[in-house]
Amino acid sequence: MLDLNRVASFIAVADSGSFTKAAQLLGLSKARISFNVRRLEAELGAGLLARNTRHTVLTDCGERFLREARQLLDQAERASASVQPSPAGLSGRLRITSTSAFALQAVLPVLAHMAEAHAELAIEHVASSNLCDLVAERFDVAIRLGELADSDYKAARIGDYALQLVASPAYLLRHPVGSADALAQVDWLAHTHLSDAPWRFFNAPATTEPSRFERQPRLQADSAEALLAMALRGLGVALLPGWLVDDAIARGELVSVIDPGHFARQPIHALYRNSMYVPAAIRVFIDLLTARWNDQESVR
Repeated sequence: MLDLNRVASFIAVADSGSFTKAAQLLGLSKARISFNVRRLEAELGAGLLARNTRHTVLTDCGERFLREARQLLDQAERASASVQPSPAGLSGRLRITSTSAFALQAVLPVLAHMAEAHAELAIEHVASSNLCDLVAERFDVAIRLGELADSDYKAARIGDYALQLVASPAYLLRHPVGSADALAQVDWLAHTHLSDAPWRFFNAPATTEPSRFERQPRLQADSAEALLAMALRGLGVALLPGWLVDDAIARGELVSVIDPGHFARQPIHALYRNSMYVPAAIRVFIDLLTARWNDQESVR
């Protein structure tokens, strides 16, 4: 009978492409990972990985076995969960990634609630806007804002949000924006992962064809918080989530340059592995986040 710990070690190496990274992901020593894989290969009578000083790649046998191994672990997790008392007593580990701004807005309050309700559940949050590999980096859920590219992951829609094109009053005094055409001349503050966003807007809420501007951004950053700070300092115009800038607009620190109705509302998704079984902690997290977000949006 196969040892599931050895199977898990093999999957970690296959996903990460490295014995060292697999050891870090599983919290084991590199020697233990190597031992587990060697013993698994011996039990199967087949080489699963081809190794040299620089690379670790799957053999043909390894590629075939990897597909079955994933299903095997999924079934084992499902069998284990079937004898757990209920979602009210969640245990194990839940590893979530989202942008830091959205974490403060919605994710961390949900995780705090889960931590209080489920003492046996170990929770980790990683703040990142990078498009990560959920499997290789061992994330259970990635929260992503905006339209999704095609992927092999499952996606649960959490909700959506409005966009606001904002600038400081001081900037607008120096660079008045009296019409949509004037946006072609502003100093754009752009997100490095969403380089198209500032140049696409709808001339009217009912218009389906967006306008585009080819002016290069003055400043770029890989986080919405950094763009917000730049806008507050009067460095230009930024396209940011309404939930991030509403308070600054209310305080008069920022001004909405054009009607938010010119921009399509943006979706929020929870991405998770495409497997037969979805662990209870993931389902509970997604349900709680969805409910919290929709409650917040209903009062905006």
